[in-house]
Amino acid sequence: MKPNSMIVARNPDVISNMLDEECVLINISSNEMFVLNPTAAKIWELIDGKTSVSDIRKSLSSHYSGVQDLPYALEQTLDSFISKQLVNYA
Repeated sequence: MKPNSMIVARNPDVISNMLDEECVLINISSNEMFVLNPTAAKIWELIDGKTSVSDIRKSLSSHYSGVQDLPYALEQTLDSFISKQLVNYA
């Protein structure tokens, strides 16, 4: 994973739609669809091309107070998003 100061940006070829606490992503360049769980959907929501990994972590910590493995979940989710070409580091 990249340093905490890195900015995360969505791939412009990915369309997203929120459904309750889940999110559906469609990568139109690869014709792949992904359904995100509530935590991954919250991470996706926080990715705006302006917010650093550190600030995303802070927002998650305040939203999910008391959850111990949030840094690990964030790292794993961002790594997954990158491997699926849903996001990149700006």
